[in-house]
Amino acid sequence: MDLPVDGSRQVHCTICKSKVGFTLSCIEEHTDGGRHRKALAVAVQKYNGIFEYEITDEELWCKICDISIDNDVDSILDHVDNDADHIAKCEELENLVEDEEISIEKYLSDVGTHSAHCKRCDVDVPCNVYNLKQHIEGTRHDPDSSDSEESESESESDSEEEY
Repeated sequence: MDLPVDGSRQVHCTICKSKVGFTLSCIEEHTDGGRHRKALAVAVQKYNGIFEYEITDEELWCKICDISIDNDVDSILDHVDNDADHIAKCEELENLVEDEEISIEKYLSDVGTHSAHCKRCDVDVPCNVYNLKQHIEGTRHDPDSSDSEESESESESDSEEEY
């Protein structure tokens, strides 16, 4: 796609509600600017529950990554947008609960919430990969998993009796 060079054509930024010249350099300059980044921080505020305050207001704790980051818009956006570990952990959590009737929305949006809610079992589960996997693979969440293990055990004992 060839973008115009002169910037005479403008596009509307839906994040910060402003007009931007339709060139690559104008768009890059705009998205790197303070006004756009602050508006973006407000737009993603519904997910601000992943950050808890440290002892001071100068640092935040990312409860997904278990690390502290500086409490400023650039550091927060850099962590959320560019930190490979953070992105991977978020994707792993989302993929794990997909199609399992487990909600992590409150965990992501509420600072004080440290668990996911399993609607199928009506229980709260600590929101980390290990505990969620344990719950999903457990007999309470997936009663069929114990049936298949029992049938395997039964068929093994049946075959032993044949000898």
